[in-house]
Amino acid sequence: MKKIYFKFSNLKLRIKLFISFIIIIFISTVLVNYFTYKIYETDMINKSALLSQNLVRQLADNISYKAKDFDNNVVLKIGMVDIFASGEYPNNLLFIKRSQSIGEFARILSGAGIDVKSIFINNNSNQEFNYNKNDLNNSEYKNTNIYKYIKENYAKIKNKWGAPTWISFNNESGIIYTVRSVIDTKTMEFKGVIGIGIDDKYFKGLYSDLEQANGGSIVVYNNDSNVIVTNKNMIGISEYFKNFVPQNKETKQEYKKDKYLITGSISSDNKWKILYLTATKDVLKDASKIKLRIVIFCLISVLCALVIAIVISDSITSNIRLLLKKIRSLGQGNFSVKIEPNYNDEIGELFHEFNKMGDKLNELIKRNAFEQAEKQNAEYNALQAQINPHFLYNTLECINSFAKINGQEEIVSIIQSLSYLLRMSISGKRPVVKLCDEIDYVKNYLLIQKIILGDRINVEYDIDNLVLDCMVPKLILQPIIENAIMHGIEDMSGGGLIIISVHQEENLLINISDNGKGMDIDTINKMLTENDEEEESREKHTHIGIKSVNKRIKILYGNKYGIKVSSELGIGTVVEIIIPVNTVGKE
Repeated sequence: MKKIYFKFSNLKLRIKLFISFIIIIFISTVLVNYFTYKIYETDMINKSALLSQNLVRQLADNISYKAKDFDNNVVLKIGMVDIFASGEYPNNLLFIKRSQSIGEFARILSGAGIDVKSIFINNNSNQEFNYNKNDLNNSEYKNTNIYKYIKENYAKIKNKWGAPTWISFNNESGIIYTVRSVIDTKTMEFKGVIGIGIDDKYFKGLYSDLEQANGGSIVVYNNDSNVIVTNKNMIGISEYFKNFVPQNKETKQEYKKDKYLITGSISSDNKWKILYLTATKDVLKDASKIKLRIVIFCLISVLCALVIAIVISDSITSNIRLLLKKIRSLGQGNFSVKIEPNYNDEIGELFHEFNKMGDKLNELIKRNAFEQAEKQNAEYNALQAQINPHFLYNTLECINSFAKINGQEEIVSIIQSLSYLLRMSISGKRPVVKLCDEIDYVKNYLLIQKIILGDRINVEYDIDNLVLDCMVPKLILQPIIENAIMHGIEDMSGGGLIIISVHQEENLLINISDNGKGMDIDTINKMLTENDEEEESREKHTHIGIKSVNKRIKILYGNKYGIKVSSELGIGTVVEIIIPVNTVGKE
């Protein structure tokens, strides 16, 4: 799964949008159509159930009424025709007479709308009479199902005292039988048993239209749950569901992997059970047509979605592809290419802003090239101007020679110290020097100041010899010492003292302290901050020197290094320089 996600994430945006659109539309289309079909399917089943429940309930009572009507006809017609007379058969006349009576009985029933197939009588004298529409002889009728049934259940039928029993046989399709004992209503004498076979259309006529209209099958059971009437192809399933108890709702059952919807009802006299069996596939045969249409609709929707996804993904990514082309041209240094977006959407607005940025970048590059050229010219001019301090240095050497000739030792000392300072200032390009060289520079500077100020200034050194080879930024002590002399000691009437102390701890610590008049907090802040526009020129010069030192240290080593100043009015000032040990500075 992670590999698929990784591959998908690395696809081009256009392809990702296309795939996303297709997946979303496909899933939504399939889900909508699937649930639409399921709702339609459920609705059809519910409608079928509602219709069949009402029809089956009515049908159960109609069959019960039809059976009672048949029984009434049988009882009435038996009274009209003497078919249970007993006696010997002299010359077979009585047998012929009884056969004719049974035939007349069958014709009377047929006149009442009952299609009689066969009649079998066994009277109380154990005499047998037979009528068959197909004119079976005596030997053949004894092989019939009804004959065997009456012989096997004679006593049981007799004991029911006229109550009819409806039966059918699986190997006699289309015929149902009613078997009953006949009782003389006047004498209550048992006269015999009669079995009448009739066409099952007697009952099927009540519901054949229902089966044709709805595609299901009606199964009629007697009160012993034995199948009485069913279609030939439904015999097996009718036997399978004969113990099914009807409910007030449609039930789904399965028979040999086929699903059936079963609606059942019991007649009000509890003598008949009716089941209406419908194969789910028959109920949903119209739904299958709808399903095919839904599948076709889904395919058409997906094809339309495919076209829409291509158009939308292309419209979204076309500006992005143009923007990428623009970025690549800028990366190759081609700032003159003008590419306009296809659409003025949010990406189009981004495109316009990027074009503006490209124009500004082109302008900045041109300006930077111009400034670099100007800077090179300035540096060249500065190199040419370096002749001036060299000329000044050579002139001082000349004056020094004249001072020596005339014995002016103080002038000689000042010129020698000033020449050293000048030589240190203009020599070398490295921003760092050894601490010992920086100390020599300070000593020459202080030598000049002592000649100028006389005994008003004294200097003490407390320098650890181990740190003399440490590298320090060039010219960082002189501006601080100059500040101490100009603002702390120069105006004092007594002698001033400057102490220069250098020691190594975690960092290199250089302390320059004086016993001058000191400074307040505002003066210290002005000394270290950038805004000094209101200072006098002399004071501004020394403060700029200290600011420059502090700034150079932070540029070389970072913001945690630099200058710290502590001072108290009337007592003096301590300036602490903090730099890393043995760190070579940057140019």
